Amino acid sequence: TVIGPGAPGAPGNIVLNQPHDLLFQPGTRILFVADTMNGNVYRMDAASGEAAMFVGSSGAFAGETRIYCLAFSPSGTDLYFTTPNEVRVIDLMAMSEKPAVPYPAARVIAIDSKGTLYAVKNRPNGDSLQVVDAQGGVTDMPATLNVVSDPKHLAIDLDDNVIIADTELFLLRRYDVANDT
Repeated sequence: TVIGPGAPGAPGNIVLNQPHDLLFQPGTRILFVADTMNGNVYRMDAASGEAAMFVGSSGAFAGETRIYCLAFSPSGTDLYFTTPNEVRVIDLMAMSEKPAVPYPAARVIAIDSKGTLYAVKNRPNGDSLQVVDAQGGVTDMPATLNVVSDPKHLAIDLDDNVIIADTELFLLRRYDVANDT
């Protein structure tokens, strides 16, 4: 155990509530954990074992009621995370918030090497993969309409295709972006 009861030191005092996502910041040993039901994000230095709330009531940035998913910009300098009403963005170099992307009910997000933000909403609207622009405008990916059902994770492969972990349909899908298949 590295965070939670049984972990050595201060991370052992952290009580997570249904964490749904965790990601290492690209090129670092810094782990970010979405503490979903507490509405927090924890930051852990895997080299030292130190962990602290990063987003939340005692963190550097305000918390939310729910945080399901995390993603990084291609450079790894911006942390994106879902909230009930938007996708928030933190510039990790400046330690400041950037304008949020208005995208309510985001369940899962992923960002490709070109900076394209892919997302799927919570039910009942989580039935297609969408590209989301900075103003919250969405474009449904036609080949995914009505063939996804509230997935639990998105990932981007080396060719910038989107891998969809669709728990409700018991399958993994690969969305080929170039061919819309």
